[in-house]
Amino acid sequence: MHRLILTLLTALFISATTQASTSLPRYIEGMEMYQVTLYDSVDDGFSIRYKPPQGTDKLDLYIYTDGYDDLPNGISEAVRAEYVEIYAAIVRMEQLGYYAGVTEPKGGEASINFGGEDQQYLWGYTQYRQTKKVDGVEDTQSVLSSFYFLTVYQGRLIKLRYTFTETNFQFAYKRFQKVVRELEEKI
Repeated sequence: MHRLILTLLTALFISATTQASTSLPRYIEGMEMYQVTLYDSVDDGFSIRYKPPQGTDKLDLYIYTDGYDDLPNGISEAVRAEYVEIYAAIVRMEQLGYYAGVTEPKGGEASINFGGEDQQYLWGYTQYRQTKKVDGVEDTQSVLSSFYFLTVYQGRLIKLRYTFTETNFQFAYKRFQKVVRELEEKI
């Protein structure tokens, strides 16, 4: 009960400190709001991690400004630059030894309806194995599919990263689309 109250208070705080007219969902595709991270200031933004009751899936929702003022809704040069950084961060994790076998990204543009308005967004997809170093020996785990979504809504970047165990692209893409559609319904 204490966790539920804390979650709801956190969601209310975040909702009150953003320009969004709706609250953030406690659940997305069966995953519960698990951890909230506030950045240096309320204006800088926050992130929310969602986790399923069991399993290793991760869904991270980021809402932030990245120092930009007056970002237009949808896709802009700022969104494109941030989009490139998402994959670059995954590659850096591989270079540091945390990931192995990072695949070339796939991606494209699509639209989502936020607040009754269609917004264009960029999406990307890559696969990799998360490594686990034990006694200096690298143990590669299952192949992970990682999807990312990026747009601007109400002057803030909205980034979603959804990572789960799945090697079939078509099946993985359908799971990602379910998450995007659920987010669309709840924001």
